[in-house]
Amino acid sequence: MNIINYKIFLLILVTVLLLQSCATNELWQRTKVEEYVQVSMQDISEAELKSKGVTYYKDDTFELFFIEYNSIGKLDNYSLRILLTPLSVPVDVVTAAGSTLVVIAIGSFVPSELPRPSKLGS
Repeated sequence: MNIINYKIFLLILVTVLLLQSCATNELWQRTKVEEYVQVSMQDISEAELKSKGVTYYKDDTFELFFIEYNSIGKLDNYSLRILLTPLSVPVDVVTAAGSTLVVIAIGSFVPSELPRPSKLGS
């Protein structure tokens, strides 16, 4: 492998490693509107859930109720996405730019020629 291939490999490797934490992706993962709230059966009774009129699913194996977000909970999560996504995108851009600069700096230290192993007995 020649030196250009090493630099390309290094560039790809470091970029992938540095871009693992994406602010926008993290925001959207934490504000999932399609998820359920998990509540232990010891914390609330099925009668209480029925009296409140919430939609839920029962898991007897793990003794959990999976309660759907109501419209207010969904609205809260959508609102957070709308308000915070414009702030998280620039953070991602700065992270990508910083990663690129780090990769370029590291790449500049890679020697132009890699040392070749010397022959034994010469």
